[in-house]
Amino acid sequence: MEGSSDQVVATSITVLHVEDDIEFAELNADFLSQEAPHLNIVVETDPENALSHLEENPEIECVVSDYSMPRKDGLELLEAIREVDPDLPFILCTGKGSEEVASEAIGKGVTDYVRKGGSRERYQILAHRIENAVEQYRAERSAGQRTRTAPPAGDLLIVDREGTVEAVSPSVERTLGRDAADLAGDALADAVAPDDRGAIRDLIEQRDGGTPDETATETVAFRLLDDDGATHAVEATVRPLVGDDPRIALRPRATPDSE
Repeated sequence: MEGSSDQVVATSITVLHVEDDIEFAELNADFLSQEAPHLNIVVETDPENALSHLEENPEIECVVSDYSMPRKDGLELLEAIREVDPDLPFILCTGKGSEEVASEAIGKGVTDYVRKGGSRERYQILAHRIENAVEQYRAERSAGQRTRTAPPAGDLLIVDREGTVEAVSPSVERTLGRDAADLAGDALADAVAPDDRGAIRDLIEQRDGGTPDETATETVAFRLLDDDGATHAVEATVRPLVGDDPRIALRPRATPDSE
């Protein structure tokens, strides 16, 4: 299960929530604050003003944006923010059945995405994703690992039920030594060390079947082959994705044991 708010980030987090429907935006802000009181939600209904908010409010550590907006959609906003800040956590809210949008967003450097919904569970999931993204963002900044040209917080890979990589964050090349374009469309098992391929196939098979619990996560370790054939030790958090087709999301991080 995804952890509760007091287990992840204890200090206040300022979040810019971009949603063109003011009533829905304020409702989202209220529910998120109830689930995680340390989240300070700043609402903006015009995506054109989002960049100004970030310039004027440097305390903002995460953007949560709706996808479908009339003047500028969530992907266009993501691209605009990535041009001026490639690091800032950006979470996209998409509707049911919008897997293609989510895959495109991953290719453009989105930190995470969630399905829109009004249930308490959906707000718990969103609050947890915000906390995880900001926790990693803060940790890497404090460790001096971030620069203005560093990749966004965390890589993301989407794998279908056949084990094929559907979408990859562009930051994979910098952090894991693989070109994102080369990974997309290939079997994930082919990109890992031979001794680890069975574990990857087992992981995908275990996730195939039944209604997935989107809050259930697990951690798997494997060695990823880079473009030169060297191995990079990776630890990935894995979670199922709810949608028309069973898929899983992997968020890998390189570990110190790369060869």
